[in-house]
Amino acid sequence: MRSRLRRQRRHLYTAPRLKEALDEAIQSDVNHLVIDLSDTSFIDSTALGVLIAESRRLEPERGLLAIAGPNEQVRKVLQMTGLDHVFALYATREEALADSVAS
Repeated sequence: MRSRLRRQRRHLYTAPRLKEALDEAIQSDVNHLVIDLSDTSFIDSTALGVLIAESRRLEPERGLLAIAGPNEQVRKVLQMTGLDHVFALYATREEALADSVAS
């Protein structure tokens, strides 16, 4: 089962909502998640922590958390933290969804 979250800015105050949405998707037996960050201008450590924790929850089921559309600033944060090697990164949501269907 696959899921995607609606676009929203990922700031400190949205991290709890992000966690709640990811928790709900994972509890619904979704094992491939595409997080569309194309409208995200900034990502902080709280949101990164949520993404890491939820990605770990998917691992036992051979699941995947993919990130689509990160802008240059978000991509730099992912690279500086080494998370570009943890998450599958895609230029667009469509590319990520196509790859998750092929998997």
